[in-house]
Amino acid sequence: MKKMVLFLSIFFSLLEADIDIYTGYKNGTYFQFGNDLKEIAKIEVNNKTTIGSYANIKALLKNKKDLAIVQHDVLWYLEDHGQKDLKNKIHSLLTLYPEEIHIIVRNNSMINYVKDLDGKRVSAGEKGSGTWITKNYLEENYSINFIDSPATFEKAMTMLYKQEIDAVITIVGIPFKGLKDLPTHLQKNLRLISMEENSKMKKIYLTREIPKNTYFWQKEDIQTYSSIALLVGNNGIDNFIINRIESKIMNSLDRLKVIGHYKWNKVILKDIKIWPTRRDIEKIK
Repeated sequence: MKKMVLFLSIFFSLLEADIDIYTGYKNGTYFQFGNDLKEIAKIEVNNKTTIGSYANIKALLKNKKDLAIVQHDVLWYLEDHGQKDLKNKIHSLLTLYPEEIHIIVRNNSMINYVKDLDGKRVSAGEKGSGTWITKNYLEENYSINFIDSPATFEKAMTMLYKQEIDAVITIVGIPFKGLKDLPTHLQKNLRLISMEENSKMKKIYLTREIPKNTYFWQKEDIQTYSSIALLVGNNGIDNFIINRIESKIMNSLDRLKVIGHYKWNKVILKDIKIWPTRRDIEKIK
């Protein structure tokens, strides 16, 4: 009996080991979550670096059985723009945490509202990132157009400081370590702007607030919208393996919160119906 249990454990671990999880930059939250799933939850997956959610979804559509961490708004955007069957190809395993839209300008900027960004030089990540897709939704829903300046966040913040661009948009869970770790001389010249209420945005995003003093230079509450980070998979993964992965995460959650990335403490986990699960897809069929 013990030999059979050992055999099955090894067998299913080998099945897991054949699965890739597409995450993000090596210094980003998604990549660290991928490492935590492998090292703490003991899920035998291969953590793959990417430039973000859009690239992750494209990878899932090309491959047979893989996982990814993605922004839920990117899934909706792709379905709204040609991928009509996406809900039948990619399903949600777990709801992770909210990621707030940050619109960052210089402290002396005349930009106070989203509408003020029309015609301005804006950096919103690299093409293929989730932030890039969020930027597209902002342009559509607020009826504005940016002068695009694709760049990594670090490069974009330097460009903002040098007045080479007018604003930086990023979507990330608060507090954003990448923002807090910027040199003090950069941070003290920054300001976040609140987002005007928008009925189209409310159909996709959650209404959120970035409380004052989230960043030392932030003197007031900021009204914004957020996407939700999801752990998703494609339909090539066997249901048994999905259940095994979900079980390992739930059983390891306390340890993930203590020794994993700090955002594990913000994990929602409950199903808030923002993208179909495998069970939802099977009910439809």
